[in-house]
Amino acid sequence: MLASQNIKVRLQYRFDFFMGVAGMIIVNLSQFFFIWLIFGSVPVLAGWSFYEIFFLHGFVMLAGSFEYLFFDHLWQLNEDIMGGVFTRYYLRPMNMLFYYMAEVLNLKAVGYLIVSIGGLVYAGSMLRLQWGLPEILLFLLFLTNASVVSLSIDMIIGFMGFWFRGTIFLTMAMGNISNMTRYPMTIYGRVFRFLFTFVLPYAFIGFYPVQILLRSHEINPILYASPLVGVLLFSLAYLVWKKGVDSYSGTGT
Repeated sequence: MLASQNIKVRLQYRFDFFMGVAGMIIVNLSQFFFIWLIFGSVPVLAGWSFYEIFFLHGFVMLAGSFEYLFFDHLWQLNEDIMGGVFTRYYLRPMNMLFYYMAEVLNLKAVGYLIVSIGGLVYAGSMLRLQWGLPEILLFLLFLTNASVVSLSIDMIIGFMGFWFRGTIFLTMAMGNISNMTRYPMTIYGRVFRFLFTFVLPYAFIGFYPVQILLRSHEINPILYASPLVGVLLFSLAYLVWKKGVDSYSGTGT
């Protein structure tokens, strides 16, 4: 019901909606164009072919598109906390996290979704992937985990707004860092690989799941347990949310 009302509001300005979707499509197509420029100079990148990197980009984008579509209100949280608007969520008879996130549906993310699916389908066809039911189920499992990992990292950073101001800029900075993980981890040194695996586990959003899907012969079997990373991170994010909600005392005005 909340999403339905939000859609009605957004579609009051239809031209703005279609321009937003078109803008999303153009911006994200440029990501694939950048890959094409890179491979205009090198035949392979850390042993990965053009279409494998193409598939990796599409996978990461698809995993992130669900966050942009359903959890875009996260970007407003810091401002709502500072402005005292967040107080009203204490008065609603439902789970606060669910209510806050469900209040906004970012329809412009449809453009993001279109480009990511198109990129995956194109790369998959060029790689001549022939998947049966087991491979499709594995793809959906790791895609879900990648979405949860991406969302959980952003939520943990965003929820810091209960104690600190200006976390929106930290979230934007982390978004830029996460773009580095749209490429194989093997192009980075040990320090960065450790960082993206154990500190900021962005590698579980793209590299590890795609490596399992496309290059299963190269992986450590323990990576098949990587969906546990999403479960642990989301549990941590929800714990931080609960602590923040319990500590929030309004603006004092």
